[in-house]
Amino acid sequence: MARLDALDADKWWLSTWQPETAQLNRALGVDWPTVQWYDPTTREGIWTGKRRTILDALAQNRPIVWLDDEETTYNVGLAIQATPHEAPVLGVGPDSAIGVGRPQMDLVEDFIRNPPAGSVVRFETAGDGHEGHWGF
Repeated sequence: MARLDALDADKWWLSTWQPETAQLNRALGVDWPTVQWYDPTTREGIWTGKRRTILDALAQNRPIVWLDDEETTYNVGLAIQATPHEAPVLGVGPDSAIGVGRPQMDLVEDFIRNPPAGSVVRFETAGDGHEGHWGF
């Protein structure tokens, strides 16, 4: 968590654990704000909110790194690619049993230090830098 927290980037919780992110912040020693993307009482928006939030964020034309163990799918990548944007996007799909692996973290750090030019969309879901990579 220290490597993520040390990155020169805005960090936000966009998590299904939305109601518990304050506890996660305390447990992990971070202080990241939470995006309110679904109603935790009615659960309205829970099936579409994450993707909608990322697609809306593309309008800011700032590089985006999105770490998500569920929404880093090929179809999400197609939706991102089809949405007008000028900044690059990196989606990282960690193994939900272990979290972000070292190769994935290296990729995130490199992307933030030296983002590719243009509207490049790259998703890394295997963590080995090759096998799970896809892009456009």
